[in-house]
Amino acid sequence: MTNEQVRLIEGYANDLPVLLKKLDKVLVINNVTFWEQPVGTLEKIRIQMKAGGKIALTIRPHEKGATDDTIDLIGGQLSPLLANAGFTDVEFFIKPTNPCNIVCALGTK
Repeated sequence: MTNEQVRLIEGYANDLPVLLKKLDKVLVINNVTFWEQPVGTLEKIRIQMKAGGKIALTIRPHEKGATDDTIDLIGGQLSPLLANAGFTDVEFFIKPTNPCNIVCALGTK
């Protein structure tokens, strides 16, 4: 018997394998903007989560010309993705950093 507290899975989010244990926390950093079908992928992830499980979508833009206005725009896009995928209690937070802020959208299964 193992006492797994963290499990890293390499691959595409859309191809998440069927897991033997439900997830209680999911952290997505700087890649949801590259997903072909973000709502569908988030729905697949939500199915594999425990009731009450939390997901965090975090982005810190690295592209040239990104500003804090970019973060406000991204935050406004992340929250609906979570809501449309069936997550509840969706909210987003902005952390001031340099050269531009970080945004994190949270949702609950």
